[in-house]
Amino acid sequence: MDAALRIGIIGLDTSHVTAFTKLLNDPSDANHVPGGRVIAAYPGGSADFPLSMDRVGGFTQELRGQYGVSMMETPEAVAESVDALLLESADGSVHLEQFRAIAPYGKPVFIDKPLALSSREAYEMAELAQQYDIPVMSASALRYSEGLVSALAET
Repeated sequence: MDAALRIGIIGLDTSHVTAFTKLLNDPSDANHVPGGRVIAAYPGGSADFPLSMDRVGGFTQELRGQYGVSMMETPEAVAESVDALLLESADGSVHLEQFRAIAPYGKPVFIDKPLALSSREAYEMAELAQQYDIPVMSASALRYSEGLVSALAET
């Protein structure tokens, strides 16, 4: 029996999805993080956001072909089949809608940047997380980028 945490990804239009999946699913990677495995995903994509639509196909194919991730028809189908979720859509305007769809499943969620496009949306997400007793985290690694660290050190 596989004791690894089953992880699902919603939104396959950012390079973060391949980076996270590689770290979790590839034991030969020097930075492999054991204990979890991406097993299911919903490609998503935003029709009115070219950066999203132009990239979703390639990242979807890579997750399916290289890492054996099952593609699902809806965010809800992903939520049903996993223990935890990564909400990765590059277009922050869809995060609230996607979070509304998965919140009733009560699974822990990481929401990639941007969390939301307004404080109202962020507040509603926080209310849903509280209602369904969901641990939620959102963060950006940009605070560790060399350029930002250098600029902050100069202030």
